Amino acid sequence: MKKFIILGIISLTIAVAVSFIPLIAENMLPTVATQTPIKIPYHETVYASGSIGYKEQNNISTSIPVVIEQVTVNEGDFVNIGQIIAYVNKEATLTMLSGLSKYNLSELGADNLSAAAEMIPKEIEASHKGIVIYKANNGEIVQSQQPILTLSNSDELIANLSIKESDISKIQIGQRVDLSGAAFEKNTYYGYISKISSSARKNYSGTVSETVVDVQVSIKNPDKNLRSGYNTEASISTEIPRDIYVLPYDLINQDEEGEYVFVVSNGAAIKRYIETGIELEEGAQILKGVAPDERVVKNPEQINKNTAIKLFSADSKDSITDN
Repeated sequence: MKKFIILGIISLTIAVAVSFIPLIAENMLPTVATQTPIKIPYHETVYASGSIGYKEQNNISTSIPVVIEQVTVNEGDFVNIGQIIAYVNKEATLTMLSGLSKYNLSELGADNLSAAAEMIPKEIEASHKGIVIYKANNGEIVQSQQPILTLSNSDELIANLSIKESDISKIQIGQRVDLSGAAFEKNTYYGYISKISSSARKNYSGTVSETVVDVQVSIKNPDKNLRSGYNTEASISTEIPRDIYVLPYDLINQDEEGEYVFVVSNGAAIKRYIETGIELEEGAQILKGVAPDERVVKNPEQINKNTAIKLFSADSKDSITDN
């Protein structure tokens, strides 16, 4: 009789112990939090810089950098075509050009310094007519294609922007442009692309150049605080807003095969390679590899490939942590 009692106790003990095995095993699993990809509205933006000017406005410039000796007109004067508007200090200009590399000289259309010297004009004539709204200072170095004089025949303000050649394919007539600037930081102006130059040009800053295309923006809400000559920064909306899905950067890992995340599937964290796109402040756009409703492990450093996991208490099939 005692023998059967002892066997019964042993059997009961084993049964109880066995019943606790799943619980013990579960408690040994790594606990992870998850989240689904975040849906955010997005539209691609091109950034550019430029200046505020008048619509019927023309710049008088030269094909090479020059040192201005004297400007012969003042702001407010009316200038006719062919009128001499400035004299060039040829000696100072040649000294300045001698500091350019052979590559920079070739971009100006000169094979060497002697050829560049022959390109230096003694005087500059007006190629357009109008009222002077801007003039360079005596003794100033004016870069090629930059205004020595700006003439206007209109009082309608526009924004003149320089778009990098790598971005110009994204620009179209009618796109919205938001304008900001140090001189009008309390005000925001907007407009639409109204004109795109048919040709590109070299934009020089010292000895550094880049290829740009000039774009004109019709400003829709000008006021007395906006003036011709102000510098401006522009953001151009190049497409209709659309929804994209992103994951925070700390959820994304990378190895020699590419970027990957751990996706929850049947109680396990499955390593899955993904394809990312646009990089934003919120995270990277997910192009391939994760569906919008799939849960991605937020603390991937705790697990290995295809590891069984225990979800954080807030996680369930109907409740997924999003922060």
